[in-house]
Parts: sequence; C-alpha cells; structure tokens
Amino acid sequence: MLYSARRRLVGAAAASKASQMLETLENRQMLALTMDVRMAGGGSVPALTGVGQTINMEVWGTSTGSNGTGSDDGFQSLLGSILSSDVSGGAARGNLSVSLVSPFNGSGSTPGAQKDLDGDGDLDCGNTDPAANTASGLFMARSNTMVMSGGTLLGNGRSLKIANLSFTVTQLLSGSSTQIRFVPHISSNQFAVNAAWTEDGALRRDGSITDNGVYQSGNAVVLTRAGGGGGGGGGGSTPGSISGSVFKDNNANGTWDAGDSSFPGFQLYIDSNLNGMKDPSEPTTFANGSGNYTFSNLAPNVTYRVRAFPPAGWGTSFPKPPSAWHDVFVGSGQNITGQHFGERPLNVTTSPGSISGTVFKDLNSNGTWDAGDTRFAGFQLYIDSNFNGVKDSNEPTTFADGNGNYFFGSLAPNVTYRVRALPPSGWGTSFPSPNRWHDVFIGSGQNVTGKIFGERPL
Repeated sequence: MLYSARRRLVGAAAASKASQMLETLENRQMLALTMDVRMAGGGSVPALTGVGQTINMEVWGTSTGSNGTGSDDGFQSLLGSILSSDVSGGAARGNLSVSLVSPFNGSGSTPGAQKDLDGDGDLDCGNTDPAANTASGLFMARSNTMVMSGGTLLGNGRSLKIANLSFTVTQLLSGSSTQIRFVPHISSNQFAVNAAWTEDGALRRDGSITDNGVYQSGNAVVLTRAGGGGGGGGGGSTPGSISGSVFKDNNANGTWDAGDSSFPGFQLYIDSNLNGMKDPSEPTTFANGSGNYTFSNLAPNVTYRVRAFPPAGWGTSFPKPPSAWHDVFVGSGQNITGQHFGERPLNVTTSPGSISGTVFKDLNSNGTWDAGDTRFAGFQLYIDSNFNGVKDSNEPTTFADGNGNYFFGSLAPNVTYRVRALPPSGWGTSFPSPNRWHDVFIGSGQNVTGKIFGERPL
C-alpha cells in the first residue's frame, strides 16, 4: 500500500463517509498523484456472502499541490494495474473487471487484460511486468486533454473518477481479508510516461526523461467474509496491535549498532490526522524498561501512522528522514511487530560524509555493465536537492574522472541525497532502472560507495 499510507475511512452513513473522505484527501501527501480504490458512490463495504456476489467499486486519482487551491490541479493519463490481493489467506477469490469513464477513455486507453498477476488464482486487470505496454495488457486511462475541472475540488488538490470496477466472487476463503488495490506502473523503458498530471498549474510526469513527480498507490477496498466484521471499514472486528523497540542511536548513523542501547520511557504516538504533531486526543504510549512499546486494542482495517515524540536534545534518525515514521495497516486480529525507532542525541558531534561511484558506457543498452562496456570519463552528475528532476544552478555537481569515477564530498550527515546523471546530447541513463537515480542516506561520517550509473547511446 502507500508509501505514504493513510487511515481507512469508516462510518455507516454515506454523508459521514463523504465528509471523512474529504478530510483524509486534504491531509494526504502534497505534490503527488495518488490512486485510490473506493466503494461505488461512497457506500459501505458489504460483507462477502457467497459465490456470484458482485462488489462495485471505483478508481479515483487525486492530484495534490501545495498552494492552497485545487483549481490548478488536474490529470490526463496513467498506466497501471488493479489487483485483488489476499491477506493472511484471503477472504475470497474473484475476477476483476474495469470500465473506463469519460473523458479517461480517450485515444489509446484500455481497461487492461484480465490475468492472474499475483498467483492467487483469480483474475486481476493489467500487467505488472516493468516491460509491459498496452499491447501486452497494461491498464491505461487517458484523456485527450488535461482535465482541470470537475471531480471533487479539495483545499489543495482535485480528485477525479477514472473508472468503474467490479469484483465478482468465485470462491469464499477462510482467511483474513482480500484487498482491491491500484498498483502504479513503473516502466523499465526510461522514455515511457507512467503518468501525467498537473500540480499547482505545472505539468508533472512519472517516468520519461522529465520524471518530476510522485505517482503512488493510495487507499484499497478491504473485503471480508460475513460474520467476520464486514461493513464500516470493510474488515473483521477483532482488535489488533502495533509494537516495536526504541534505541539510542549514539553515533547518529541511523542503524542499531552493537554500541547502541535501548531507550526506556520514550514516548510514541499515533498521528491520527497525519499533521506531524502530537494532538491531545491522539493515542500515546511509552517504552518500557527494555525500550519496547505497544499500541494495543487498535480498531482493525485501518492504516496507522506511528511517530516518535523525542524529548529535548533528541531527534529521530530511524526510520530515516524525511519519512521518520511507520505507516502500518492492521487487519482484524493482526499484531504487527518490529516497528522500531532510532533516536540520536542532537548535541553529538557529527562528521560529514560522501557518495561515490562510477559511470559506464552501456554500449549494448541492456542496463548491465558487460565486459565490452567502457568507463565514461568526464560525465556530469548532480545532487537533486529539491527532487524536481531538473539540474538547478545552486545544486551540487561533479564530473567523473578519467576512469569514470565520481565523488561528492563534505556532505552534511543525517540527510538523504538524490544523485542523478546529467547525460550529454546523444546519451540516456539505462542504469539504475526503473528509477534513474540513487537515493542515499548519509549518516555521520558515512562514506557510501558503489553508486553506479550506466549511460546508453541514443
């Protein structure tokens, strides 16, 4: 699921559901295109009762900007797949069917081939192979022009209905639940556009040479058997829990090393409204004498965001910034463990780090450094500090030496850096793939090596 996951919507009345949906969409990650599967018309999720039952749903895309208005946010096209995935044995097998809605049934659009994409015995829609295209069954929704009106206008974005979706039950199972979810396509072709949309009036793309946007999965519909909960949030009724440990990251490297100790009495909370602040009404707990914590009696079929609440003089180093939290989906009766936090002393002396690697000429364009490939002397690379996919004048840059080796030194610690290639005319990046960059976290004094780039002749 997400990648920046969100709480599942609950509530019996359709009006209440609509209000909660808007609140959740308002709070989701800015600067992204997020794909949700929702119940048709915003209704409740029915419990699964028998073979032949059909669950009607919808696929929605939400373009979210940051300027406080959704009037300049929109959407045009995307590639992806829709899967029914079993959780803990699954609640049912069934077949998915998709029907695109206007205007997202424009030239080139296709609902995708029906095939079993995850090996669980039922029919999904699309093709999850990175090399897939519409001819090989990939789902594609496309409007002939950018859609900048209609849908649901949010305070910082716009949500548009893309398709109608149905799941027809072919077999009831005895497991936990079955999730219906959208999976964005990440193409192995560096020139393919996985999605195109508008944020704050600016065109965004995932994939292609531009590659300046975030395209991600959002909410899924969770199906369960009758008698195991149903309705409301769409899952069973048995509460669950989230647990983990907190450690003192004494050397501030974001890793639980042998010399790091547990952190008794540390406070954690569930960030229910995803605002990054501990509000008085939000659940809180403290680590015990061994540094272990637990949130118990949690309502099932909800994604919870667990955050640390460091005391003065401490800051979270794991999970590594900028996403220094855990998004955890708790199904009916699930007890999720291993959600650890590392906390570093803020007054610790830190040392700068470095990133290094090599650039090679991928002469046969296969994305692999083969025996016949040579090193690329003089090649330019840069750190994409604002993650916009464009080399800005103030961003650090370097050039590969005569052996194709490059080096970024004196990097501030406890930061994640995005290293990108800047190919000259006639060349394009073939490795890494499908992303054409390296995201590298630098702890105090860390010198990270082996970040390789392959460049192919166009």
